[in-house]
Amino acid sequence: MLSSAPKPQQAQGPSNSTLVLPQLHKAGGHQGQLLLQPPPGQPKANWRGARLWAPVQDLPLCCPQVRDKMGPGPGPKDRRQDIQSNQEREAQEQIKKMKERLLINKVQCLVAQEIRDRLQQLHQQQLRVQEAEIKAQQMAFHEKEPETAHLKTLQQRVGDFQAKKDMLQVKQHKEAKEREKQQSLLEQMACKEHQQVKQTKRHCSYFEQVVR
Repeated sequence: MLSSAPKPQQAQGPSNSTLVLPQLHKAGGHQGQLLLQPPPGQPKANWRGARLWAPVQDLPLCCPQVRDKMGPGPGPKDRRQDIQSNQEREAQEQIKKMKERLLINKVQCLVAQEIRDRLQQLHQQQLRVQEAEIKAQQMAFHEKEPETAHLKTLQQRVGDFQAKKDMLQVKQHKEAKEREKQQSLLEQMACKEHQQVKQTKRHCSYFEQVVR
């Protein structure tokens, strides 16, 4: 690397006021050294004949502020630090994503638990409403129970009366059949007796005629 060159300065004297260019090589260096302004009282150098034989290379930074801002290039240690910092940054990003996923899962679990709790509350409310309706029906039934019992008693009495009536009708029907049967038998017996009486009368009249 080339050493930093001194800042340009003005030469002493009113007639020889020219800028001194920075030196590219050390004093007593090789070919291509830049010709400097001679001190006062000495003849000027032949600037037109002077040629620069310096090789093509980067010029030194004359301004130290720019050099300080640019700084030296990255070395192996800096590269290792960059790689390590990149790895740390990636690890932090992964940790951040993992935390975000955990947070999302936690929120989802909380929402699901809240939904389950709400559904359970609604189910309990429905059960309470149904229980209240059943109690109201039971109370109404107990209030109407005497009337229901009386109605049942009347219905039972009506049923018994209807059964007795049916039995009586059956009995009457049987008795009517029996009477009809007996009447028929009586008529038959009367008819036989009448026939016998007639026959007896005929026999008597015949015997009377024979006797005469």
